[in-house]
Amino acid sequence: MKTGGELIVEALKANGVRRVSCVPGESYLAVLDALYDTDIDVVVCRQEGGAAMMADAWGRLTGEPGICMVTRGPGAMNASAGLHIARQDSIPMILFIGQVQRCPRARSLSGNRISPRLHRNRQMGWRDR
Repeated sequence: MKTGGELIVEALKANGVRRVSCVPGESYLAVLDALYDTDIDVVVCRQEGGAAMMADAWGRLTGEPGICMVTRGPGAMNASAGLHIARQDSIPMILFIGQVQRCPRARSLSGNRISPRLHRNRQMGWRDR
């Protein structure tokens, strides 16, 4: 049986994704493991904002969706500026935010509390599409 990470990578390959920019994190290790044996170029960044800006630049230069992967919480918040810029300029970009299982989310870890609020932010227009 395939992991969720393998299914995500299969979908990326099926849609012709050539490059992913990311800040590696434990919340999506299965995806990183599945990317290891593919032809998809993984550009590792030091900060999520930079990864999002790289995905935005890829979308601008190629017309293909820029793919960015970050971890939950502060990682997602750091990437939000790049996501906002891409959306405002109508640049194709997809942001994957890793998430932990339901059990650890119930704990009061600050990194597990920010992402749900980010997803509900109507200003970003995610619900409007």
